[in-house]
Amino acid sequence: MRQIKFNEDIGQLVDEENRVYNGRRFATVSVDSGPVGQHNPEVARRSAAYNLIGLSENRGADAYEIITSTVRDSHQEYDPAPYTANVIALLYKQK
Repeated sequence: MRQIKFNEDIGQLVDEENRVYNGRRFATVSVDSGPVGQHNPEVARRSAAYNLIGLSENRGADAYEIITSTVRDSHQEYDPAPYTANVIALLYKQK
């Protein structure tokens, strides 16, 4: 599973090593960190990313591009796990 992004300088999708990725987009997905909150925002973000990779593999993708990533705080004074995260991503398959 590769994370890709759009490189504006060359006008193409590239992977983490800046190699051109030639695939086609086939789905847009939204994934949460889970039904239970986390104790800090980074753990919530990592949990959502982990869930994204699992969903991507189940859908047959070989790459994903994260469009948005958000972390929410419940703002409850005595909540020991107030943070949840959401990731929206595009899924890709090789051409």
